[in-house]
This record gives sequence, structure tokens and C-alpha cells, in this order.
Amino acid sequence: MTGSRIPGLRIEVVYLDEHLLELEVVVDSARFRGTAKVYASHGVFVDLAHELSGFPARGGDRREVLLGAPDRTFAGGTVRLGLAADARGRVRVDASLREAGPPEQNASLQLELEPAALDRLVATLRQTIPAEGVVVQVPAAGAASTEKRETR
Repeated sequence: MTGSRIPGLRIEVVYLDEHLLELEVVVDSARFRGTAKVYASHGVFVDLAHELSGFPARGGDRREVLLGAPDRTFAGGTVRLGLAADARGRVRVDASLREAGPPEQNASLQLELEPAALDRLVATLRQTIPAEGVVVQVPAAGAASTEKRETR
């Protein structure tokens, strides 16, 4: 993993071949941090952009995003992101991460994201071509950085 520690959501392509991507997903709330390596298709960034597009549409809007294996019968870890918007438009993310191991590790944490930052993340995801070392991230609300895409 490269770069400085910025609270928020960070996805790095750590390996790819003609069939799949291996991603390292980091969710950092500033107080707690969880990391999981997951496998995904080459279209994961476009799919993720589609799932997050327009969120939040209104107060009370909810979405769930799954990265990686849906259950333990598949290889790799799992990241579940439950996004919920309140009446003021604030976005809370309930993150659950499972690292396949051995030994298997689990983490659950929460962070808040700015809706405008999610919109910028969606635009970045749509433009990003997966390659080893590519990173997309969105900072937690109040973090000093902006979302970015970087390569090594």
C-alpha cells in the first residue's frame, strides 16, 4: 500500500490478469481501520460507479455495495458497505470487512462521507482503467484531502 494515511475509503489494484483483479480495500475512520483483499472483475470500477451514482437521491436513501466474495464458498475476502443518508444529506457508511486469512479476520466500523465527495468518486471511477498500482479513494468527511487516482 502506498501513500499517506487519509481517513476514508481507499481501493488499490494490487494484481490483475486477464480474468480478475485483486484489490486491497481500506476503510479508515481515523480511530479504526480495516483492510481486506478481495477479487473482482475488470468492470468493478464501472459497476461501483453505477451503484453509487446519484446517491443520496433524498434523505433516508440507502444503498449496499459488495466487493469481493459474497460468502465463504468463494476465494478472497469481502467488503460490505452500507450507505445511509439522513435528512440533512449526511452520508454514513457502515463497513464490514472480512479478510480470508488464514486466520480469517473481521472488522466493522463507521465513517461519514460528503455527498459531493461521493459524486467526485463516481466520476473518477468511470474514468479509471484498472492497472496494477492504481488507487481510487474518497476521504472521510472533514479529512484534509480530496479524492484522487494515483499510479505507481
